[in-house]
Amino acid sequence: MKGGTMSELLAHSQHTIVGQVPRLTRLKDLRMERALTQIELAELAGVARTTIVRLEGGDPNVLPTTLRKLSRALKVKPVELWRED
Repeated sequence: MKGGTMSELLAHSQHTIVGQVPRLTRLKDLRMERALTQIELAELAGVARTTIVRLEGGDPNVLPTTLRKLSRALKVKPVELWRED
């Protein structure tokens, strides 16, 4: 990962971190496991529904603040949004 650890990127950046974070491949699975609609997750995370749609569709453009909000709403670490376990 370019430019430091994920923690450093999340703590110090307000810009998208394209190319530094893989696509959020597990976002939809985590949402579905919790029986949440896109609207419900968006409301819990404090983001727009279109953001959820875009990220679930594979858009790699994500703000560090959005990663934090989604991980908090889903009660997972940010890395779990893309890690395959």
